[in-house]
Parts: sequence; structure tokens; C-alpha cells
Amino acid sequence: MAPKFGDLKRYCDKKGWVMIHNTDHWYYEKVLNNGTVLRTKISHAISKEIPKNLWG
Repeated sequence: MAPKFGDLKRYCDKKGWVMIHNTDHWYYEKVLNNGTVLRTKISHAISKEIPKNLWG
């Protein structure tokens, strides 16, 4: 079973990602110790599965 957008949001909230925008999607970022900035956006459709081409 593929993860859902709600699973990804819970993961970001628990693992120290910071929400930087809440507009058409939730936008998160995390700065690693080496200065690398990771970013992701999460659909508000939290009950929908993340498409395989985005997850893989």
C-alpha cells in the first residue's frame, strides 16, 4: 500500500521539518547539519495516496 499525503505530513511534523507556507499545499523545509536545505510540498488531500512516480 502506498503512503498517503497525511502520512508524509505526520512524518514532517515529527521529524523536525518546518512549515514555511500553507497555501494551495503545505510547504516544508529542513536544514541539515551540513547546510543542505531539503524542501517538499504536501497536498491538502491527506487521504489520497501519493502517486508512485512521486514517491519512488
